[in-house]
Amino acid sequence: MSIKSTDMSENMILFIVEKTILAFEAAAYSLETQKEGSKLDHNTLIAKFIKGEMELFYKPTWHVIVGDNYGAFFTHEEFNFIVYTFNGKWITVFKSNVPNKV
Repeated sequence: MSIKSTDMSENMILFIVEKTILAFEAAAYSLETQKEGSKLDHNTLIAKFIKGEMELFYKPTWHVIVGDNYGAFFTHEEFNFIVYTFNGKWITVFKSNVPNKV
């Protein structure tokens, strides 16, 4: 895992590392066992898992982006943001209940 940018506490980062490892394992298992015609891909399964874990432990509302190549622009709550790579995937996790002030 390589952290590219964050303002999270060390404990929150360790939580995300643990949940990311579990997400990759769960996604691989889900892809092996999913029924024909299922539309969830590897990136979506990983994002869904991490989002669910973050919302259980750190309360809503969390957003997770997983992919090989993407751009993003968003507003996040202070101390609730991380961009990192894991197993060749770029992952962005952030919490946002902040209203848009445009």
